[in-house]
Amino acid sequence: MKLAEFYAAIGPFLEGKSGHEEAARALYGEASTRTARQAIDAERLAIYGRFCARHRFDALEFTFEETRRALVQLQDESRWAALVADYFRAHPMHHAELNENGRELPAFLLREAGARELPSWLCELADLEWWSFRTRVAPDDPRDAADGTGALRLGATVELRPYAHELPGWLEARSSDALPDVRADAPAPRPCVVLFWRDRDLDTRFAEATPLELAVMHAVHEGLPLTSAAARVGASAHQLDETLADLHGAGILRGTLPLASAS
Repeated sequence: MKLAEFYAAIGPFLEGKSGHEEAARALYGEASTRTARQAIDAERLAIYGRFCARHRFDALEFTFEETRRALVQLQDESRWAALVADYFRAHPMHHAELNENGRELPAFLLREAGARELPSWLCELADLEWWSFRTRVAPDDPRDAADGTGALRLGATVELRPYAHELPGWLEARSSDALPDVRADAPAPRPCVVLFWRDRDLDTRFAEATPLELAVMHAVHEGLPLTSAAARVGASAHQLDETLADLHGAGILRGTLPLASAS
């Protein structure tokens, strides 16, 4: 068998698109006609299949831990297993970094929500977990290491994502040992903007951004006077100074921190 033919036969099985017996038949013929060595190789092929299947689960369960837990509570473990299998049929493994292969899961859940009877907040939860992962692995910016100098700017890892449900507080409540059942304790429907960043200790953080924080970040990003941020939301200079100090202390803002009254 030529190498191209071998990969054509084994590839769909290792990707979860075909069963073990189908792949073994393509490689070694019918079970009744296999030699002793071919029979052993067919058994070993099953081990490789289980190994690849485990990797598909690992690729999602590390990044989407809360999404998996919520789906299992809403439905059951078998529905999560079916979703993993269907996701990788639609989006085969392509990246050497295992967790990067989950990039399309939030969009996949959104497309499949109706057919799988999934609440919209579950798709948002997957997106939040994905961006938390992306923030954790984002490359460092050398400027962030010397952030006491230069113009005021956003940290390199800062990201903003809008959601229709109040997810940060809900996740914080679920971090307790109780882990309430989502069927009775789903996230509240309330629009919010979630801020992702790595703090000064390089820990990954996310939190709901306040209107004043959003106005400040917009002003910094666009190079506008900081006083325009206060005017935009009706905040005082004192409130603006406090917010600037909080954002800078958290590592969301980098560079030289001015007083709002001097901006």
